[in-house]
Amino acid sequence: MNQNIGRPAISDKQVDTIFRKLEPYLKAGLSIHKACLKAQIPKSTVYDLKFENPDFAEKIEIAQSHQSILVAEIVSNELEFIKTKQSDGSGLTRDQIKFIQWVATNSRTTKEEFSRDEIIEAENEAMQMGKNDPRVMKTLFGAYQNMLNNLGYKLTQTT
Repeated sequence: MNQNIGRPAISDKQVDTIFRKLEPYLKAGLSIHKACLKAQIPKSTVYDLKFENPDFAEKIEIAQSHQSILVAEIVSNELEFIKTKQSDGSGLTRDQIKFIQWVATNSRTTKEEFSRDEIIEAENEAMQMGKNDPRVMKTLFGAYQNMLNNLGYKLTQTT
């Protein structure tokens, strides 16, 4: 007499239903735990499915990365727009320049090359020198100029 003990197997249709219930919460940026609470699905079921079903695990991972991919695409599109505008000889707005600087100093791929560390170090040094020391402005301007040089763009500004 062979008796199977444990929970019954979950069908592909049930797995799909579980994912469809979780998907909007995961795409909204919630953790699996919170998504399970919102979708009223036991988190142990979801974690078991992730472990046992590679396709389900991949769908979960894709849903969790939705916002990151969306933001990266928006940033990329805006940079392409700015590049095209500049190639056409148009000046950039102050906001576009700030955006380029923000991307350069915060993007994982450009952060090291356009690091704000030099500026922060110069600002700290300037604070230690005192407000009336003429070297303060020279130090700060030098750091800012180096950062602009690293950007490699001719940053002509329009209002």
